Amino acid sequence: APTGKASRRLSEKTGMPACTIHKALRKKPEDDYAFYTENNPLPYRMIILDESSMVDTELMYDLLKAAGEYCKLVFVGDVNQLHPVGYGNPFLQFSQDLNSYRLVQNHRQSEDSEILEIANGILDGKPLHSGKGIIVKKISYSEVSKFLSDENNSQILSPFNAVNENINSCMKKGNEDFNIGDKIIVAYIKILIAFFHATVY
Repeated sequence: APTGKASRRLSEKTGMPACTIHKALRKKPEDDYAFYTENNPLPYRMIILDESSMVDTELMYDLLKAAGEYCKLVFVGDVNQLHPVGYGNPFLQFSQDLNSYRLVQNHRQSEDSEILEIANGILDGKPLHSGKGIIVKKISYSEVSKFLSDENNSQILSPFNAVNENINSCMKKGNEDFNIGDKIIVAYIKILIAFFHATVY
């Protein structure tokens, strides 16, 4: 899988070993070195790749080159879920150009779930609307803090840098880069990159 969390979940569900693509290739992102390559292929007859929608073109290229001539690859994913952070969308292209099987029964929500109804509506191009457990409300940046607190376990998801910057400026507890009480998602400290959701104390 493309992420550690997805690979752990895959292992839990199947009872079999699973790992990230980088770990399988022994690929080091910082120097772009991969142990398994076209000249030294992976020792597998079949590879099942979960969360395929998140894999960018570069990583997919590395995996395909290292898969070996007789290795079968099975790509599992949802083109409507998270897209790659990096360049390209190979899984979407595969789903359009190669034979694929589409699962149509939803096992996460019941058929009468409003979440399922709203999600299907978005895919059909319908406007987002409030429903059971979902509130759609237009607010200003200055109102964001009213909806976030340590008690209600809320989180903001935004794909736009400009929106993030405006929200951050409203949420900061002071004028420093990090202030006591600030909510943080990503912290970069010297060489260590830590991904977490926490509060600065």
